[in-house]
Amino acid sequence: MSDSVGPAPTQNADELLPPVKPPSAGFLMQLFFIPMIIVSVIVCLVLLFNWLSQRSTKPEDLVKRLRSGNAASWQTALDVANLLTDNRRKELRKSPELAAEVARMLDDQLEAGKLGDRDIDLRFYLCLALGTFEIEDGFDSLVKAAKTERDRSEVRVRTAAIEAVARRINVQEKNRAAIADNQDLLGALVDASNRTDNDPTTEQRCSELRYTTAYTLGLLGTDKANEALAPMVSDSASAVRYNAATGLARWGDDRCIFPLLEMMDLEYELTLPQKLPAKVKKEPKPLTVRQRNQFFINAVRAAKLLFETNKEVDRTDLVDAMKTLQDHPDVSGSVKKEIEAALAVQ
Repeated sequence: MSDSVGPAPTQNADELLPPVKPPSAGFLMQLFFIPMIIVSVIVCLVLLFNWLSQRSTKPEDLVKRLRSGNAASWQTALDVANLLTDNRRKELRKSPELAAEVARMLDDQLEAGKLGDRDIDLRFYLCLALGTFEIEDGFDSLVKAAKTERDRSEVRVRTAAIEAVARRINVQEKNRAAIADNQDLLGALVDASNRTDNDPTTEQRCSELRYTTAYTLGLLGTDKANEALAPMVSDSASAVRYNAATGLARWGDDRCIFPLLEMMDLEYELTLPQKLPAKVKKEPKPLTVRQRNQFFINAVRAAKLLFETNKEVDRTDLVDAMKTLQDHPDVSGSVKKEIEAALAVQ
């Protein structure tokens, strides 16, 4: 008798599947309810941030917040400065009411002369806010802040005020001559250009003050401004020297040549000052390759300005320096392109 295997019993396909059970409440929670809560929270956060970004942007509301004079006034001043730099709120830059209130508050703070960290922060942000206005209101308050120093901590406020003046000059070209003729401003800038300190941390802040001052003087273009700028090409801080040189070059003053040659020197060790947001000493650091190439570009552009504004200037040394850069393999193509443009000036 042979052993034969009969056909396997057949099974319905439904019998092979696990039994169908209704979904549990926990499963439904994971599938629908919890994601719905997450989405709802995200939507609420978006709406909240949108509301916060839109609130109190009317000049009268901002003025009211500034007038409150509470412990968070410095934060309000920062909010105002941020709003004024937002191109979606650029109409605020033409608000006389807001400018007058920011200036009044800065005047009051300067008069009070408090030297706490938050008091300095408040004056700092008020200066930054005033610098963004595209109207004349508040300019005298900036000049007052630029020349007021009763304590080393106010060097930071002076720097912010002078930076704000520079912004005003850049956005109010039609008022450049009137600003340049402001003798109080010139006196404040001359004083700032000579501000040094024996304390290393304060001296770094002073070098930033002089750096900003050199840039601002270079925008004025008057004989008095250039005379104040000329000694700064010998400043102990390289960044100050270079801003002074660029400013002089803009107006065709050949006293810029030596520092421009220094900027183009491949062997010279260039450094940048470090910002000091806290009371921590920070040493200047050497430039990266990218920063150094940008320095070369700035120097070449300044030389080009000099050639364009002073046709009689002796170009020999600057041209030789630019050709040396042009032939160097480590100098970027962007620098060499700028050199071609400068050498083409007739």
